[in-house]
Amino acid sequence: MGEVVEGRIVGQVAEETANAGTSQGRARDQAITLMHQGQGCRQIARITGLSKSTVSRLAQENGHSFDRAAQMKTPLKARLADLQATKMEISERIGQRVLEALDDMDNAESTRDFAYSAKGVADLTRALKDSEPVHDQSADVEDAKDFLVDLKDGLAAVRDEFEKHYGVPYDSDEAGRIIKQQEETQDDES
Repeated sequence: MGEVVEGRIVGQVAEETANAGTSQGRARDQAITLMHQGQGCRQIARITGLSKSTVSRLAQENGHSFDRAAQMKTPLKARLADLQATKMEISERIGQRVLEALDDMDNAESTRDFAYSAKGVADLTRALKDSEPVHDQSADVEDAKDFLVDLKDGLAAVRDEFEKHYGVPYDSDEAGRIIKQQEETQDDES
């Protein structure tokens, strides 16, 4: 039957341990799926039965943040880009209609047809002017700021890794000698 350990059979203990690991694994997988669906930390913990600290740790391990501002930034930029593309398409279509109305105006057989076509050209031209995409310099400034922050973070990570690996401050004379030696070694190898 099996050896009894503290009132339970060894085989049962092993099976319960395996099942606990499997259900824990399923809960973790479900938590990750819920993170990608945009669920909050508390809600994921409630649904999966995991603690909030476990959910937070899983999020960190998987590069996920529960910061709503950070989560909304990328979808918002994508949505704005989609809207800008739609506005551009509308402008192109209105521009085509302006050309068609000009052709109608040129081919008008009566004063009345000419007046209707001229009114159409005027209305479409106004609509075209209103629909032209406006270049938003503030978006360019924000993109530049984001780039610089990412660059700063990347450089800080390189500095930290260098200091961790070599045990000397990155801005020290010793670090300068190490870097120079590495450059010379790379030049010799090429």
